[in-house]
Amino acid sequence: YIFNFFFVGKVMFVVFDVMAIFLYAWGSALLELPKSATLPIIGFLAIMFAAMAFALHQSGRRDIW
Repeated sequence: YIFNFFFVGKVMFVVFDVMAIFLYAWGSALLELPKSATLPIIGFLAIMFAAMAFALHQSGRRDIW
């Protein structure tokens, strides 16, 4: 159980760190980007949230999401 808890912490840190890096870059260039740039960022966020949900599922801590 303790291994799964630390695994979730590590995965969630990496997921949020990568998400913050890409969202900052996307947000700072938002006004210069065409409207078609919104769909890829939605796909990216879906993949990141799926990774977070998978980590929570693996840890058995489904009660916190």
